[in-house]
Amino acid sequence: MTSQSARPVFIVGSPRSGTTWLYHLLLSSGGFAIYRSETQFYSRFGPSFGWMRRSVDRRAFLDHWLRSEFFLRAGLGIDEFRDAAIEAPRSTGEFLRLFMDRICQVQGAERWADCTPDHGLYIREIKREFPDALFIHMHRDGRDVAMSLARQRFVPSFPWQHDTPEIAAAAYWSWTVRRVLKETRFLAADYMEIRYESLVESFDACLARLSEFLGRRMDSARIQQSPIGAVTEPNTSFEGKTAGRARWQTDLDTRLLGRIERIMAPELEELGYDAETLTGQSFAGSHPLERQLYALRWDLGKRIKDLGMAARQLPELSVMTTGRVDEDPTLRPGENIEHIRSLVGR
Repeated sequence: MTSQSARPVFIVGSPRSGTTWLYHLLLSSGGFAIYRSETQFYSRFGPSFGWMRRSVDRRAFLDHWLRSEFFLRAGLGIDEFRDAAIEAPRSTGEFLRLFMDRICQVQGAERWADCTPDHGLYIREIKREFPDALFIHMHRDGRDVAMSLARQRFVPSFPWQHDTPEIAAAAYWSWTVRRVLKETRFLAADYMEIRYESLVESFDACLARLSEFLGRRMDSARIQQSPIGAVTEPNTSFEGKTAGRARWQTDLDTRLLGRIERIMAPELEELGYDAETLTGQSFAGSHPLERQLYALRWDLGKRIKDLGMAARQLPELSVMTTGRVDEDPTLRPGENIEHIRSLVGR
């Protein structure tokens, strides 16, 4: 049985909920392998390449993935990893474990964490392949998430709703949160929730909870000593480096807010957010048609993708091979391995 302090960690939740910030807090605390990217093994590459079960699928995947930032941000040798990856793994989970374990070996790390928010849609599959895995659900007020997703046009809207991208974004937040909550009910002590607003307002108390759950002390002073990524550079879609709490109260039109709250009311209330703040209406049990239509769209899309019937999603080729120099050495671990090891070993 893997010790609590060495178990892999999966951070999940809706995009734009603070998952990257939480992940970088873990990396800044020391002990975790530093890998500055999502892995997307279950949410993207697994279903696109036959779940990595056949050698021909692994070879097709590796031909693209080994030249992408998904791999190059790990700082591993291409030829060595290719030989091991073609023969050893027989599933998506085995492939992911091989990849992350190799990063741990090179960096001298005790354990690794994965921060792919959409892996929350695959928790049962992940738990089957990683029985010792821990899961952290990072959630945030859906109204703020909808605003952020809408600004980035992250969620495609129905043609008749292009002028109100917040509607599709609200439906996506609700759909994602509902799926995560359903998937995590069987995890018991291997699962915890972190509320974005609580992490902002009661930072040390949340670190204490995380420390107990992870079996490893997360010290605020240590995190601030060598902060990584979003710990000092917030991953925000808004102007300025602010915590981004309750922007919806001032930035959302009241009528649009009412439509959004009707869509996300069940999840807002289950997670402890007040869904009546400005509109004065009760939305308990409300299931508007647009919520149901979007859910059908995404349920069907996920099923088609998981069956391998969707278009194959190839990794983007890397900008790291073009000679661009990033100021942050944690983005290029292969070129800064001693610095990386010093951060991991603190």
